[in-house]
Amino acid sequence: MGLTTRYVTRQVLIATFFVACVLVGVVWMTQSLRLVGVLVQHGVTLQTFMTMMVLLIPDLVAVVLPFALVIGLLFIYARLYADSELIALRAVGLSDMRLSVPAFVSAGLVVLVLYSINFYFLPASFQKFKDLESQVRGNVTAALVKPGEFMTFEGISVYVRKRYSSGKLQGIYIYDARHTPAFTLVAKEGVVMDTQQGARIVLHDGARYERPDPEKAPSLLVFEKYALDIESPHATSGEPRVRKPYERFLSELVSDEGDKGLAGKLWVEVHQRFLMPLMSFAFVGLVMAFFLTGDYSRRGRSRRIIYAVSACALLEIATFIALNLGEKFTFMPYVAEGVVLLVLCGAMGRLLKNDAALFGGMR
Repeated sequence: MGLTTRYVTRQVLIATFFVACVLVGVVWMTQSLRLVGVLVQHGVTLQTFMTMMVLLIPDLVAVVLPFALVIGLLFIYARLYADSELIALRAVGLSDMRLSVPAFVSAGLVVLVLYSINFYFLPASFQKFKDLESQVRGNVTAALVKPGEFMTFEGISVYVRKRYSSGKLQGIYIYDARHTPAFTLVAKEGVVMDTQQGARIVLHDGARYERPDPEKAPSLLVFEKYALDIESPHATSGEPRVRKPYERFLSELVSDEGDKGLAGKLWVEVHQRFLMPLMSFAFVGLVMAFFLTGDYSRRGRSRRIIYAVSACALLEIATFIALNLGEKFTFMPYVAEGVVLLVLCGAMGRLLKNDAALFGGMR
């Protein structure tokens, strides 16, 4: 690796790193605001909340890093262009392909990072995140005993007027929409208990209202004691939570484990984990093809930068659509891979053609 290549590669990697940190920080903050609702509604501790937020970082890095590479490339090469360094490098005989080597070297390092994330860190972090989220949503005791607030969980709305330090509740209103027909419970007092099947609320001195037929009067049942189970989604089944495709390691995706309902999604997930990192090469090819080729202009190449960014965005959208269609049409992931390969070959061909025109004319 020559001195010029090392210099430009170092500058591109530094710029990509800082841009990635900024983008990850911005997206991370927006996600944290969304999860604050979980912290408030379910009584999550600050430690659990921060753990969940840290577990989101691998996914954010995987999404942001290719775009950070594009921005870093455009920033560094635009600076080289403005300082006439690219003109000087071309004057000493460096072709566009040679000038693109630092960009492709940087893309190769980004691809290695993305593969490590996609094949290990991403599924590992998602598994822990979803397990924590399941535990938080399953622990509804804290969510049901907030006095003066209507709380909704898994089709149940609960209102408690007053709560004592002993755990006793007063002025309880419950609307259960999980059953057909739905019913309403009103009680003077009660208490929430944790059982092996999930949370259970025991009501005393109340009534149950139910209206099976809208054309008839509602039925009324007065009770002295009434127990209502607020079942956790996985507490009663006794079975482990079914992991989503993005939570599984590559070996679990390939094995399929006889889950026909997820076969299409697993198939798409395998292709996506291999393809998305490789798109960094296609992005680099587009940026270099639009930025380096063409006539020199002192007014800069803002139009070419816009073209490059737009082409990268269109490639990302087309690939995303093709992969989503892969759940119904098994050949669509191959179409997405073909599009990425075609774009990369087209960009490389444009660079080679421009080199031939420039250096052929010199001869």
